[in-house]
Amino acid sequence: MSSAAFISDAALLAPVISVTGAWAVLYYLFMQLGPSAALTGKVAEQVEWGRRAFGNLHEQSVIFLPALWMHALFTSVPEAAMMGWSYLAFRALYPILWAIGGGFGSQVFISTLPQYGIVIYMLAVPVVQVSFGVDLKAMAMGSNTIGCSIGVAAFFALFQINANITQNIFKSFFIKPKTV
Repeated sequence: MSSAAFISDAALLAPVISVTGAWAVLYYLFMQLGPSAALTGKVAEQVEWGRRAFGNLHEQSVIFLPALWMHALFTSVPEAAMMGWSYLAFRALYPILWAIGGGFGSQVFISTLPQYGIVIYMLAVPVVQVSFGVDLKAMAMGSNTIGCSIGVAAFFALFQINANITQNIFKSFFIKPKTV
């Protein structure tokens, strides 16, 4: 493959490449929040704010980037880019909502829940299509907004399943020792 063909092919992915570049900028900006607060003697709460803003971004990146690129490569580049930009907008809200609420609280869910829905939907559409021949977008009436909302519901369902498993099946592994 010549380099010209590669560049031409890459141009087709330009919208998702731009989202990935913006994600990288956000990644490095957030990475600096906690350490810069610590280096300049800010209060522990601000250091924790920065640490968690980056930590949450970092933790979610491992699922966001594959979902973005799978959706782009196997479903739709423009749709993946649009959902990717939406994801990044909600991601940028995370430290703002944390700061406004004075720490981690339910206000942060305004940022995180839509992100989970976006990622689940972007990932599920190509996986379900390839694995089962089912068009999830058609099932969501052709609407990515509806699909992402269903993704939020799927997240809650997974959370409930996980809570039941960890609270009922694994609870015996975490019994407090008796004190004398």
